Amino acid sequence: MKASAGYIARTDRAAGRAVTSLAAGLALLATLGGVTACASATTTGCGQYWQSAAGSFVIENNNFRDQPECLARTGSSGFKVTISGAAGQRGSGQPAAYPEIYTGYHWGTQAGSAFPAQLSSLSYARSSWSVAVAGVQPDSAYDVAYDLWVNKGRQVAASGQSDGAELMIWLNERAVPAPAPGTPTVTVDGVRYYRIELSRHDHGIRWPLIIYRRVASVTSVRDLSLLGFVADAVAQHQLSMSWYLESVEAGFEIWRGGTGLDTRSFALTAG
Repeated sequence: MKASAGYIARTDRAAGRAVTSLAAGLALLATLGGVTACASATTTGCGQYWQSAAGSFVIENNNFRDQPECLARTGSSGFKVTISGAAGQRGSGQPAAYPEIYTGYHWGTQAGSAFPAQLSSLSYARSSWSVAVAGVQPDSAYDVAYDLWVNKGRQVAASGQSDGAELMIWLNERAVPAPAPGTPTVTVDGVRYYRIELSRHDHGIRWPLIIYRRVASVTSVRDLSLLGFVADAVAQHQLSMSWYLESVEAGFEIWRGGTGLDTRSFALTAG
């Protein structure tokens, strides 16, 4: 597996996360709009792993470094970072948080019914996402990224850690080191991306992380074909079409600052 300078994988799936999710699930044994367990119906939250049901999606704080952070719901599928105490080194090392919206199976929560799905059974998986970054606090360091989790079987291990592969699609970033010289590029649906290959390890499981970093940054995509990135990863022998897409996430990896990061809208269809 090839490593690339300037990228150190986050450890959001920390050992304590499973305990937190279990406690939340026991306290909230309920199903809200297709979301099973541990999702709140409130519109603002500052809890470390606060969640809010949004139809077939869940909005989550995912504040794995447990620094001050609050989210506010904005519309049916939007959220905004209203407070962020992230104060790490700008754009390197591990980020402090990944506030996100997701669908699929995620640490004991099932959002929607599209995922898990065997990759070979999917004929399409398209997503539209719009964000606003103009009002972000000065000196912030972040990326705007999808995170796709793939497991070798339908059911993840008891630890909650997927064991297949992780694909990230970066649409935008600020104060993040440039790709290392010689980083290869790949074209997916007519758009060029740097392909950065890393290896991650947690809960005794090692898996490949492939980052597709857009050469020309954008703040919105419409009907982005997620299976195009899956196809490239299969061609690179990083995953198998017999494996399962467990979840699709979209959010902001924040190293520093981040107040004002805003998801205006998010949609995803698959079948």
